[in-house]
Amino acid sequence: RILSPDLQKQLFDKDWKIIPRNKEGKRDVGIIERHIHGVPLRFYVKEYPELPGLEEAVGSFMRRLFGFGAPYTALIRIGNTPFLISQEIRGKTAAEVLKEVPQFFDSPDFLDPYYTSALVLMNILINPEDGIFPNYIVERLPHAQAHRLISIDNDHAFVPGVVKDQKQGRNPI
Repeated sequence: RILSPDLQKQLFDKDWKIIPRNKEGKRDVGIIERHIHGVPLRFYVKEYPELPGLEEAVGSFMRRLFGFGAPYTALIRIGNTPFLISQEIRGKTAAEVLKEVPQFFDSPDFLDPYYTSALVLMNILINPEDGIFPNYIVERLPHAQAHRLISIDNDHAFVPGVVKDQKQGRNPI
C-alpha cells in the first residue's frame, strides 16, 4: 500500500517529520483526514507507539465484551518507522469537558448508566495505568441526550494494583 501525496502532506513536514497535532502525551501524533462518500473520516497517527500490541488487545477485548469502548487501531510502517493509526472518536476529552462545564458530570442524565457501568467494569478488568481524563473522549450517543466515555489510550493496561518495594539484599550505606 502507498500513502498518497495528499495524506503525506497532511502528516509530514518537508523534512519528513510528523506534524504534531496533540496537546497531551509523550509521543507526537499527526492527523490524516479523508472524505468517503461525503463523510469525513479522521485518523490519528502516533509515531513510535510504546505498546501497540497491548493497545490492540485491550481495544479488541473491550469491543468483544461490550461492543464499544476503544477506537479501532492498526500498526503500520512508513519507511522503517512504526506508526499506530487510530480511528477518531468525535467529541472532547473528559478533561476539556470538566474544565469547560464541570457541572455536566454532576448531572445524573449526562452519562448513560449502561455505558458507564461497562466502562467501570472494564477498568476493573484491565487496570489502566494512565486512565486519566485526557485519555477519555466524551461521546454523545446518537438519538439521545446522554453521553458515554471512550478510552483512547489503552497501551498501559494490566498493571499490578499494588507494587511491593523489593529489597536488593544490600545495606544502603
